Amino acid sequence: MSLLRRLREVYGSEGLIGLRRRLVSRLAGRLVSRWGGDPPGAPMRLEPILFHLDQPRQDQAVSDRIWVGGWAVARSGVTGIEVRLDSEPLGAAHLGIDRPDLARLYPEFEGAGQSGFIFPLDTTLSDDGQHELALIVTSGDGRRKGFQFPLTIDN
Repeated sequence: MSLLRRLREVYGSEGLIGLRRRLVSRLAGRLVSRWGGDPPGAPMRLEPILFHLDQPRQDQAVSDRIWVGGWAVARSGVTGIEVRLDSEPLGAAHLGIDRPDLARLYPEFEGAGQSGFIFPLDTTLSDDGQHELALIVTSGDGRRKGFQFPLTIDN
């Protein structure tokens, strides 16, 4: 029997991905329970912020008014997503859009089932050409992580 087939039997259809996710979760849990919080000298607790931009696609020029949307998850939940264009703050994304697919994929992440977000972006207020779209995700424990994407505006 192949190793991959055995992993699928033991850890489900996710195979190696499921095994990796379980091992990381266990390691993080052991560190926190052993030390009662962050281990001494650790700059921050092991808590990934995962993110995906569904729209706009990076290979597509945009015009007029568009929706910026995707999903973000963190173990302590996501409390905010700040949207910026060329480092200029535009506002906060609307959080809480249903994502049952992510609830199944990340059951250990608080609020994964409502991890979708959207933000209306009026590209007519910006010059045509290359820009940088940045989204800064804030987790429930106050951590922040930024994600940058190229954006071509063609009005």
